[in-house]
Amino acid sequence: MISDKKVYSANIKNAALTMLSRAKTAPKAKGVDNLVYYLLEKDDVKKVAKKLEALAIEKDIPFFLRDSKNIKDLDYIVVIGLKKDTEKSFKKLTLDSDSNFDSVNLGIALGSAVSAANVYGVDTRIMWTIGFAIKNMNIIKQELQDAYGIPISISEKNIFFDRA
Repeated sequence: MISDKKVYSANIKNAALTMLSRAKTAPKAKGVDNLVYYLLEKDDVKKVAKKLEALAIEKDIPFFLRDSKNIKDLDYIVVIGLKKDTEKSFKKLTLDSDSNFDSVNLGIALGSAVSAANVYGVDTRIMWTIGFAIKNMNIIKQELQDAYGIPISISEKNIFFDRA
């Protein structure tokens, strides 16, 4: 017999891997992918939670502490970020609009990732604070212009909702 905890753990990991695949295969403007995709596991999740807690105290931002408490016990966080100085790849284009292709690509990738999570019945939330913490750490060795974390949970109540 397989316990419910093992089932939930396996489902969360499968959801996370599918989320990364869906984000990677999401449409990209002109076929240019300037995004990065990572899966943080438990040890790195704890480091990010500690960094958020430290930033909350250092910068006196209470919602960083709230987010730290939300993620500290999780097994996985999907991270999708935008490489630094990527707009240069589109400078050769002459356009009639002020489109920011990379930011749009990032948004589409994030949306694709959370839509994949929905299929697995897991709870998620796109969190800018996680990306902010990661950009201020050495977890990802690449310089990022922007990043977001998507923590994943299975519980009786979505821990990312009603987080006053």
